[in-house]
Formats: sequence, structure tokens, C-alpha cells
Amino acid sequence: MKQLITTLLTPLVIIPSLIIPLSLILVSPAHGDILETDHGDTISGTVESLGHGTIVFKSPMSPQALQIKASALKHLTFPHTNKSSHNHSEVLTLINGDTLPCHVTSLDKEQLSVTTGYAGSLNVDRSKIRSLSFGIISEDVIFIGNEPPETWTHMEGDWTMTDDQAYEGKGHLAQQLPLPDKVRYQYDLSWQSTPNFAFRFFAENNSAASKQNTYELIFNSEGMEIRRYPDNTQSALRVISLSPADIQQGQKPKKSINIDLRADKSEGLISLYLDSTFIGTWEDETISPTNGNYTIFHNRSDQKTNCVISNIAITSRIGSINSRFYDKDATSAKTDILTDNEGDNISGNLIEIQSDDANKRVVVHQAKHSQDLFRVPEHRLSTLLFAKEENQAPSPRFSHMLHINNGGKLQINQPEITGDQLSAIHPILGPLNVSRTCIESLSKGNTEPAKQ
Repeated sequence: MKQLITTLLTPLVIIPSLIIPLSLILVSPAHGDILETDHGDTISGTVESLGHGTIVFKSPMSPQALQIKASALKHLTFPHTNKSSHNHSEVLTLINGDTLPCHVTSLDKEQLSVTTGYAGSLNVDRSKIRSLSFGIISEDVIFIGNEPPETWTHMEGDWTMTDDQAYEGKGHLAQQLPLPDKVRYQYDLSWQSTPNFAFRFFAENNSAASKQNTYELIFNSEGMEIRRYPDNTQSALRVISLSPADIQQGQKPKKSINIDLRADKSEGLISLYLDSTFIGTWEDETISPTNGNYTIFHNRSDQKTNCVISNIAITSRIGSINSRFYDKDATSAKTDILTDNEGDNISGNLIEIQSDDANKRVVVHQAKHSQDLFRVPEHRLSTLLFAKEENQAPSPRFSHMLHINNGGKLQINQPEITGDQLSAIHPILGPLNVSRTCIESLSKGNTEPAKQ
């Protein structure tokens, strides 16, 4: 302990006379920011500022702020970063290996423009880009079916809940939820004789009546359908239709099924998985997006045992509603390469990324051996690889590595922290301002050029 006190007072702290009680030295590093030095010391507290060769660090172990030489910094962690904010479904990889979660707004022959929730808008010279990946998936829980039916937004009929968190009943259960554009609905359905079941999503009210602005999945002895009801005056529009044979897919008749339904209301896309098997994706192109926030389970049968619903999970889907093909070993070549969501590659020249009035993006790509232009919608994209210049110069040296939430990392120089912001110089992007609430850690980096 004596050695620890000496280390803290001599190489790190500029204040010459500071007495630190032993009880305060043993503060758990779980409180606030965590600073680790080259000397092996670990201190918890709050970084008040970083700059001009000094880290000003407020710690419970001292009544005064510690002033630590910035050159002694090994690793600085911000445990309270908001990991759930600023989820981005694209990742930009630069030629030096840096990764930036982002949302792409445009691409032309000179540069790529992106927006980020942590560093604002950025313009990147396309010669400095290695790749751009689309549809990166993350999910946040919106609703889990583990509460009694009486606590739902609306219950009509007779419903009970068993110990294994299964709902058994007739009539309908409705839950009003804050639903984003992309939602994943998962649940198990079982029955004894013949199911007569309806499931409504993005419904505008809690009514069991079909004619409201909603999507509806119907499952009975005739098979399964997904329909769209535009409003109270129009008939249903069929989106998906499956026969009993389609549902069973060669299996013996059974009395249960797992339903995994993924919807993107802004794109008008519906994907269906049954018992973890991908059935298909369908596009609803004829009408405007639904705006309802009700989710409704409806047993139309008179028998309660013909509708047992369990393992209900509703999550927001950040990124693609479907998993996409990714080749982690893919590298850039002499030409641009477009890889679609199923893994097909098209070499040639990436012309631009366009957005229409509904904010739907399309990548325009000219194939190498054809004059035809491919116009690929964003939901069909996996990765864009950018042509690599020959004899490319090594990436500049950097002094620190910055990790941001949701998987981003940036090599930086001259980091400074003031208030809620970190400013730095990026060897490719130039001056950079990053929101402190989005930073996971800052570490001393290499001084050697990065490999490309």
C-alpha cells in the first residue's frame, strides 16, 4: 500500500503535497470513469478535462482534483456511455482499418457523405474508403410476454396465464407499444384440434375487427395468409398465402409452430420464418405505411385450448429485417465490387447512392463487362468494396485509439476533452469532435504506421 501511495503522488500528480487517506484509495473502479496509467495505477472518478499535457481527474480519494501527466495515460474507460443510443445500420471501414457506424446519405465520384450520432456529419474522400457494409443488425426489447393478461392494454374474452408464461384463451389480447419502423415479432402457437387464429400488427386501434389500418396474419385449417387492410372502406389485400403443405414442408402434421415475423413498414417489407425456416420476403408497394401501435392476438375459435401463445418477444430491429451475407475476408480489388444480401458479387464502378422522396436509398453500379446500370435498393445490399489504389502510401502515425459505442474505433492524435466533447485530429478525416457520452474508451496507441 505504501508503494501505491508513492506512485500516485510522485509520477502522476503535479500537486506536490497531497495526503490521501488509505480508505479512499480502495474506491471501487466501478464508480465513474476509470483511468489506468503506465505505472499500473487504476483510479476511478471523473475526467474533468484533458489537454495541454495534463489530465484533470476528480476522484473520491482526494478533496482536490488530481492533475496527472497526459503522457502517463495508458487506458481511460467511460463505463456510463449510452450504448443504446445512436444505433447505425451501416459501418464504414477506412483504409487504415478504422470503423465508423453511420448512416450514408450520398456517394458520388469524389466522396461519401455520412451522418453519425456521435460526430455529426462527415465527408470522406472515396479513395480513403476500404468498404461500406449495410444492414448491420442490433435489436432492443420492446415487449416480453411475461405479465398477466389483465395488465395488457386491452383484453376481450377469457384469458389465463400458466406458470410457463403461456397465454391460453379465446377472444383477443391487445398491447399498445411504441413501435419503430422495423419490428420483429416472435411467439410460439400451439393447439389441440384446429387453430383459428389471427395476429394483427401495426394496428391503428385495439379492436378485433379486421377492417382497420393494419396487417393481419391468419392461420387456420386452410393454411396461412398475411393481409393488409388499408382502412375501414377497402377490402383486404393479400400479401402472403401459404397452403398447409407449405407450412408443414414435408413434416408430419403437428400441433405447434414458431412464428418469427419481421416487418419494415417504411419499406413495406414483410419477412416470415416458421420454425426457424425462412419462408420468404414480400413487398407491399401499393399503399402508404401503417401508423398504428397496437399488437393484437386473437383466438377466433370457441375452444381455449385451440390457442395457446407462449414465448412472446417483440423487439425493435436496427438494420436489415433479414440477416445478410457477409464475407469477413473480403478485400478491395482493382475495381469496385458490389455484394448483394445473398452473396453475389458484381465488379465494376460504384456511380452513386440516391435517395427518393420517401428516403429510400438505391446504389447505382455499372458492371465491369456491361454498359447496363444496376440500381440496387438498400435492403438488397450487403457490402460495397472500393477500388484500392496501387502503391498506396502507409497510413499516418497516431497517438491514441478511440473506441465509440456500437463497435466504432478511430485512430486519433492530439485528443482533448472539454465538457461533454472530445476533440482530436484524425489522420484521414481531419479535425473531429466526438460526443463524450458515446465514448467507450481512450487508449494510448501505436506510433508505427497502420497496416493496410
